[in-house]
Amino acid sequence: LLQLGWSFGGWPTVAIYGGVAGCGALLLRQGRTVEREANWPLLLINFGLGLLLLRGMTAVGWEAWGQLGLAFGIYGAVWVWLGQRVLSSAVVSAPVEEDRPEAAESEAETGAAAAETKIEINSARIALWSRRLGQGLLVWGWLMAVDGWPLQALLVSVLGLGLRIDRLQNPLPKRPQRRNLLFAWAIALQFPFLIWRLLSPSLQSTLSAPAGWLATAGDPDLLLGIYLYPYVVGLVAISDRYYRRSIPNVARFSEGLAVLMNALLTAISLWAPAVLVVNLIASTVTAFMATLRRPPAALWRIASTHGLALVTVLVTIDHRWPGLSSPRWMLIIFGLMAVNLLASHWLRAGWERSAWFYGLGLAGLAYAQLWDYLLSHDFQSGYSLLGLTIPLLLTLLRRGRWSLLAVGLTAPLTLGATTTRLIGLGSATGLSAANGYLRQRLPMMLVTVGFGLGFTISLIEDVLPGFPSRYDQWFGVLAGLTAALWGLWRWLPHSGVAELYRTACDRWGFVLMGGLLLTLSVEAGVLYVGWRSPAITYTVALLLVMGAIVLRFLGTPRPSAVFLLGWAVELLGAELVAASQGDLLTLAALTIGFGAIALALASGLRSRLPVLTKSLHVLTLLYGLLGLLLRIGYFSPWTGLSLLAVALLGLEVSRQSRWPWLRWLGLAGITLGWYELVIYQLSLATGEHPADGLVVLAAAAAVIMAVYRFGAAWLEGRLALPEVEMIATAHIHWGVATVLMVLSGALVYESGLGLLWPGLGLGLVLVLYALLQGRGGPDLWVYAGLTALVGWFVYLRLSMPQLSYVDTGWGVVACGFAAVFFWLPWQRPG
Repeated sequence: LLQLGWSFGGWPTVAIYGGVAGCGALLLRQGRTVEREANWPLLLINFGLGLLLLRGMTAVGWEAWGQLGLAFGIYGAVWVWLGQRVLSSAVVSAPVEEDRPEAAESEAETGAAAAETKIEINSARIALWSRRLGQGLLVWGWLMAVDGWPLQALLVSVLGLGLRIDRLQNPLPKRPQRRNLLFAWAIALQFPFLIWRLLSPSLQSTLSAPAGWLATAGDPDLLLGIYLYPYVVGLVAISDRYYRRSIPNVARFSEGLAVLMNALLTAISLWAPAVLVVNLIASTVTAFMATLRRPPAALWRIASTHGLALVTVLVTIDHRWPGLSSPRWMLIIFGLMAVNLLASHWLRAGWERSAWFYGLGLAGLAYAQLWDYLLSHDFQSGYSLLGLTIPLLLTLLRRGRWSLLAVGLTAPLTLGATTTRLIGLGSATGLSAANGYLRQRLPMMLVTVGFGLGFTISLIEDVLPGFPSRYDQWFGVLAGLTAALWGLWRWLPHSGVAELYRTACDRWGFVLMGGLLLTLSVEAGVLYVGWRSPAITYTVALLLVMGAIVLRFLGTPRPSAVFLLGWAVELLGAELVAASQGDLLTLAALTIGFGAIALALASGLRSRLPVLTKSLHVLTLLYGLLGLLLRIGYFSPWTGLSLLAVALLGLEVSRQSRWPWLRWLGLAGITLGWYELVIYQLSLATGEHPADGLVVLAAAAAVIMAVYRFGAAWLEGRLALPEVEMIATAHIHWGVATVLMVLSGALVYESGLGLLWPGLGLGLVLVLYALLQGRGGPDLWVYAGLTALVGWFVYLRLSMPQLSYVDTGWGVVACGFAAVFFWLPWQRPG
């Protein structure tokens, strides 16, 4: 009958599905009791069913093959199911070896076991090929039906999904479950598209109505970003189930699929803002629930969920109120920042760390927005005060270091306008003080005092009418503030927080004092260059500076007091000299006088305040050096005297401090000063004999030589100048005088000598000095004296041309002197 029915209308289809249904039911019923070995009757029935399907394909046209898709699907599903049962049965009934005595094993039992193992291997191979054949038939049936028979394609997909679910619920050992999950997800993903094709046009229009509400009527496919989202929820639920069953690899794989699909749906939603909002809200809720069900949740999971929530809020606001102005967005970011920072104080289980990090990130973003906005408004906006909410929140959260950093970054933004400047600096002072009270660290107090100074200066500038009206009046204001700081340092208690504030006030006082003195030094230079005129304000400021220094160090003298006070005195002297129409030379003389006063103070305070002695000596030298620098460019009797004065100051300091190098510098200074006086007088003289100048200079060197040599013992006793060093200095000056006389001899030969007899007398003095030094001393001095005597005769001849008649008899004269020198008793005088 079946063969006759192939040619009657729809009977072939009915026959095929009847055969498939009957055979499938029989096979499934018998398959429940399948053994590990091959069941040939079942295989024959299954192959017969395959022949039926092939015969059916020839009975209908190829364009109608789609109606057989379900039949092929059922046929393939039977093969897959039978294969899975066989594999499961083989795993469950695998023989368990028991410990038996080795002697009890017979040769027959060993053979039976080998045969049984062989049957198992063959059965498993057949089952694997059965599954693969069935899977291929399922795919073939789906491909046949998907084009024009969506219902059959849907039913085939349901069969495939059911088989995958069965494999997930009854996994085989050492078989990857992630692949089953992936295929199950891919199969299930077809359902919405196939079901959509089964719906009537009216029902499709009804389901597409949200596209109009969400402004996607032009492209309803964008609704997939919402309609497919249940798959994400399903994957998350599957992941949760596997986590509870302690199968983390499959759970993580399911989570990864969920994240991937969520990302794809969000990407689809980017072209529809309303859909994107709904998608992000759903994503946030799903991520939040998944994170809560993973205790303890990893920080990255919490941070990702938190970040997704923030993005959702921002996108929702942008969609609900499009075109918000920059200030509005700035307020929104500040609001989110405040919520996150405050939440970091209340949340637990890792959420507080996420809230803290996102709060800091939003604070940075808010600051950048505020900076950009104020930059475009020249910092003349009340929104600048908005930045102070950052340090305020950090202070409330007891985050002192972060709060100080935030105060330092946000307070300068308020300096553009008068009102915001006062409020900003006042608020910064209060916040810093609160942080200082909470943490009690010196940096906190330093910042507090710094902002307090800024607030005070702003108050003076913006509130006091007409003062200060010129920039030079600020020097007095700053000097007064310095005195106030050091007054607080003196009067605050020496305990607790007050001690820290004492230290902060003291250090800020030194900072202001150093800045004041440096600036006033520049102003003094500007004054003497001629770019400004003397003003009483500078004098008053310097007097206030000196008063502040006295207030700071009164009763507690320190070396720094000497240098600060000396610096201020010098600047005050510069102002007074300029006011009295003096020049730099006058200031140099006054500066050297200050050095003499400092040296006198060092001598007077040596026993009462020895801690100041060394600093006063250094100050004396600094005054002397500054005096010499100020006289550069001048040449007068005062310049030579100033050099002599500085040299004497150096000698006295070296005597008191025992600094040998300074003693040598002082002696060199005396020589140079003496020469400068002589050279100045020579510059005023007129004459025809240039050699006279060198003779005068040689005479000056000889005078110094005589003083040092013959007064060495007295200088050592009265001025503590070592006698050995004085004698050595005298010898050096003898050499200088001798060289000068030799140089003058060349000039005498050319132009003669005006100071004839003084020159000759000076030459004899130099000869006698050398011979006297040879008495009881090195023989070298005797030879030097005799050589000098020969030079004296040459000098005599050069300076007196009338002795030319003796030129032929100089040899006789030399022999006569040689005889005299030979017969003289040199040893008797030593």
